[in-house]
Amino acid sequence: MNNCDLEKIISALICNIKQDPHMMKVLSELVSLKISEFSKTLTGNTGATGPNGFTGATGATGVCTCPTEPTQPTQPTQPTQPTQPTQPTQPTQPTQPTVTSCRLYVNILDKNELDVIDLTTNTIISTISVGELPFENTVDSQKKSVYVTNIFTNSMNIVDTNTNTVISTVPLGDGPFFIKVNPNTNLIYVDNYYGNNISVLDPTTYTIICTINIGSYPQGMAVNPNTNLIYVISSISEEKNKRYKSTYIVSVIDGSTNTIICSINISNSSSSIVEANLKHNLIYVSNSKEDNISVINGSTNNIICTISVGELPSYISSNEDADLIYVTNMDSNNVSVIDINTNTIICTIDVGMSPGPIVYNPNLNRIYVSNGYSEDVSVIDASTNTIICTIALGGASFYGMSYLCSTDFA
Repeated sequence: MNNCDLEKIISALICNIKQDPHMMKVLSELVSLKISEFSKTLTGNTGATGPNGFTGATGATGVCTCPTEPTQPTQPTQPTQPTQPTQPTQPTQPTQPTVTSCRLYVNILDKNELDVIDLTTNTIISTISVGELPFENTVDSQKKSVYVTNIFTNSMNIVDTNTNTVISTVPLGDGPFFIKVNPNTNLIYVDNYYGNNISVLDPTTYTIICTINIGSYPQGMAVNPNTNLIYVISSISEEKNKRYKSTYIVSVIDGSTNTIICSINISNSSSSIVEANLKHNLIYVSNSKEDNISVINGSTNNIICTISVGELPSYISSNEDADLIYVTNMDSNNVSVIDINTNTIICTIDVGMSPGPIVYNPNLNRIYVSNGYSEDVSVIDASTNTIICTIALGGASFYGMSYLCSTDFA
């Protein structure tokens, strides 16, 4: 179709449109369609760009109010968290206890030896040669030493408890019997049975620094470190009607001056061993021929009572934790257990033959009894007062037994 044909059609349509408004609308749509369609094929070359027209007046500034964001509701305040309770301080862990072992030292009279017993295994771990006829021994816990008196050689052996060897021998008086250490001064006291005196030794040089004259045949000895007093048994002989009568006394020595401050008459027959109870300041003396024990008030030096025990009472040991004392009865072959609050025997324990030295060990709560003719040691549980075992010795032990507990043995 060419332009002439198009013009003819448009002229005819215009004529009809004037008579029909509906056709006017159809024509308008048709013209728009055709013009668009033919313009693609009939469009000519683009002409030169005309000059810019005048800039129109600036229009009014438009208003664009952005909608305000709605205010967010205030978040409710979170409740304050409760303060956590302070954790309790953890208790300090207890210090591990130090392991302590104990040993028993027993004189073997007929062998001139000292048996060393391990009280953990209850076996002899060493046998030490000492002087002739060893009588008594005592422990110096400060120096970790054992002192052994020898009657026939008039000497004292010093035994090192770490090596179980004699490290020195010290000359003493005539017939040294009992020996004790005063913990207050560390001075060593030895009674000389035939010399009728007491030797006082310096603990550093082991030399005799003074001699205390006393009654005849001193023997049993005890020390009370709480009062700094030393108690020694001896006898005084008096002639009456051409007969001699002996009275046994306890001499009380002041440890500060080493002088006798009083004497206490005890028995007219025989007294041999003395023991001090530190807790109650009581002094106990065994009267071997009278089969009883004298109890002395350490504050007044008066005898307050006498307790009947077994036959031929000998050594005494004190259990201050339980308020008990133990007495060996050599002819009864037993031990009397005495309540010191009532001064009565609460039980009797059968042991070996001819029991002599007895010691109570509070570390182990054990009682040890040396039986002379049985040549053994009875080990007694102090809680039940029953024998739990017997330790064979290397010979007879009628005198001399002590113990030491130390961490050096562990």
